[in-house]
Amino acid sequence: MNKKRALLFVIVISVLLMTFSTSGWANSRLFSSIQQICTAYQVKLNSSDMSLVTHEDGSKELTICTESGRNDFDRIMLIAFYAAGKAIKYHKETISQVTIVVSMEYKGSASVMATATLDDINKYVDGSCSSSDFVRKLKFV
Repeated sequence: MNKKRALLFVIVISVLLMTFSTSGWANSRLFSSIQQICTAYQVKLNSSDMSLVTHEDGSKELTICTESGRNDFDRIMLIAFYAAGKAIKYHKETISQVTIVVSMEYKGSASVMATATLDDINKYVDGSCSSSDFVRKLKFV
């Protein structure tokens, strides 16, 4: 009887820990919010196209990979940055950098990759920075 209680106690504690641990749920909620915002702007994005990485120094980087036509990669990139910024702000995530990779078909396949800090993204999302000013602050690779 004591073994059953001990086993039941371990199971209950395990379930509670898994339920209330936010790290696993946080990524899926963040990714879902980003998807919803992108879908509202007719940008297709899957949760498998996003990743959240913690670097050795403890900083977190969100990477989003998406596709576009050859003439609208800049619009897709701005929407992805906007969606990431809104979702990060809403979920109060501590992400320091966002990287967007836009793949397109142009004489074969090409990719444009840009990185921005959370501070610059927040200014863009809040409207204190125009989209043209925000593009000038991006770091293209």
